Amino acid sequence: MTEPVRYQEGKDNNVLSSALYDAYKGKCWWCGRAMPFPDAEIDHLLPKSASPERVAELAEELGLDGDFDVHDPRNLGPICPGCNKEKASTDFTKVPRIVSKLRKAENLRPRVIRLVRTFHDTKAIAAALLRAKAADLSDADARRTLNEHAPGFIQAMANAGVDLDYSAYSVVDVERGEDGPLEVEVTLGAVSRRALGVLEDACGGELPAVLEEPVIALERILHKDVFSAFENKHIPGGAGTYFEFTFEGTFQGQFPVTLLHDSVDPGTLEEGAGEAFADGEFSFPAEWDPTDGDVEIIVGEPTLTYNELKTWIDY
Repeated sequence: MTEPVRYQEGKDNNVLSSALYDAYKGKCWWCGRAMPFPDAEIDHLLPKSASPERVAELAEELGLDGDFDVHDPRNLGPICPGCNKEKASTDFTKVPRIVSKLRKAENLRPRVIRLVRTFHDTKAIAAALLRAKAADLSDADARRTLNEHAPGFIQAMANAGVDLDYSAYSVVDVERGEDGPLEVEVTLGAVSRRALGVLEDACGGELPAVLEEPVIALERILHKDVFSAFENKHIPGGAGTYFEFTFEGTFQGQFPVTLLHDSVDPGTLEEGAGEAFADGEFSFPAEWDPTDGDVEIIVGEPTLTYNELKTWIDY
């Protein structure tokens, strides 16, 4: 009988940690920032220290299964050191977006289980890859060993017809005038890396400059849509001659707001608190025409597609 995939108290959970890291694409489940695998820790979305009675209460409050297992992958995620420290002093179960995070963990659960089972099916090579993945590459000897042996491994994969694709993460500072720079996380796959090379080498563009205008526009649209989401809430009371690029990505934001609404006393207003959580995808075009006298890269308007735009009000 196959044992269930779950967190094991006091045991080696490295394989599970690796599976969670890969399922979440190397990003912290809470803040969404990319992190190196050695920094990732396994976190319980609902606290593992909660008593069975408290877990049952939380399950009822959040609409979860009555037999919710806190050690199951549906309640696990990789967390960065900063968020783990914050979580130690903050009750995340009181934060409205925990429901969205639990739903994401539920959706990723089959992939986490599959990755763990695949590891055990090919244990020898998987264990070697896990050790390489967890290596401290700030160590000169580790980097030298990787430089010596990794090319042979990649060549063997190429000879076997294995298409090796991976995502590279970097953070770009986008200037926003008086508002100061905004850190934008950029994820580049194989095609994206080739396109970036063309953008920089052939078109003479720089990624931060290309991102500046659409990021400001995205921020403006997000604030406008969040405001609109609260506004009507009822409170009791040329072919071949130019290069064309399409930038695509995901966004996620949490917006605390202060609300003014009618009081039970005629002619007066009361102040309340609210919170919005937005999650979705965006895209925007950019093009460069070498035959045009103007060598600037033209950036188009961004479009947003929401997976979620939810609001909560503290009455």
